[in-house]
Amino acid sequence: MDLKEQMSKWNKRFLDYSTGNDFNIHGDGFYRNMNMVNGKVLDVGCGDFHYLIYVEKPEDTYLVGLDISKMALKLTKRIIKEKDNKKIDIVLGTAQYLPFREDIFDEVLCIELLQDTGNDYQQILREIQRTSKSKVSMTLHHHEFNEKTRKSFNEAEATELIEESKLRIEKMKIFKAFEIFDVPYNRMWPSEFPPADAKMIMQIECTKEL
Repeated sequence: MDLKEQMSKWNKRFLDYSTGNDFNIHGDGFYRNMNMVNGKVLDVGCGDFHYLIYVEKPEDTYLVGLDISKMALKLTKRIIKEKDNKKIDIVLGTAQYLPFREDIFDEVLCIELLQDTGNDYQQILREIQRTSKSKVSMTLHHHEFNEKTRKSFNEAEATELIEESKLRIEKMKIFKAFEIFDVPYNRMWPSEFPPADAKMIMQIECTKEL
């Protein structure tokens, strides 16, 4: 899938979010376990800013969200206005070619992104590594989640992928399905979802190799 196709896909997806035809099913269990961010922080593939709305952060944290979808950023603008937060900027752009100079962010986030970007994993991770001063945090879907339309990884594959991009893994935490959802997930798409104790999401903290 090329960048134009990705843009079209995600504009459609976030239009569905905005009209109530789809919604973010990740629940409080995931957000309660997110790591604090601080300093100047970039969220690559920020979507509707769902992650950074919930994540714990000091008052002086400066947040930048980048997404390929104009519709996602339209939703983000609405959320920012509601929260009257002047320390948030949003940028239309692609994860493959980040429009920022080297070493500009204290932390770069890559949340729920890589599995939806075709095979551009290394290009995206190189850009994330390039723009981060030192810290990178990301999530990857685990094989046990067994989604049919998205890429997933086991622990060894995730480690190899990340280390190829000159990032060093400091911590990896795995969330199971029952820890993620705040709705009875088996009533939504019962044929597609894994058992409640299946590994679902890997949360990975990295540092940049100097």
